[in-house]
Amino acid sequence: MKNMKEKNNNEEGKNVAAYDREVARCNKVVALCHTIEIAVISIAYFVEFIKGARTISYVLLTIYIYFHPFLLFCLGYAQNLCCSNSVACRVSQHPS
Repeated sequence: MKNMKEKNNNEEGKNVAAYDREVARCNKVVALCHTIEIAVISIAYFVEFIKGARTISYVLLTIYIYFHPFLLFCLGYAQNLCCSNSVACRVSQHPS
């Protein structure tokens, strides 16, 4: 009976690990798409500034508004990578 329970826990752990890898891959793809979107919008607004249709403060504010959530995402992602590699984080995530 004990082996069956351990086997189920092991399979469950593999499923969770596979799900985590899939989520991480999806997050990277979304981050890449968002980066491309930010770059295109930033270039478009900069071209508008060069043409004289927008002021530099408007362009910088717009770029900041677009980059701010992305920068927060990058900081959180970097913190998760750093934390997942540390022993303290692994112990706090898996108390058993």
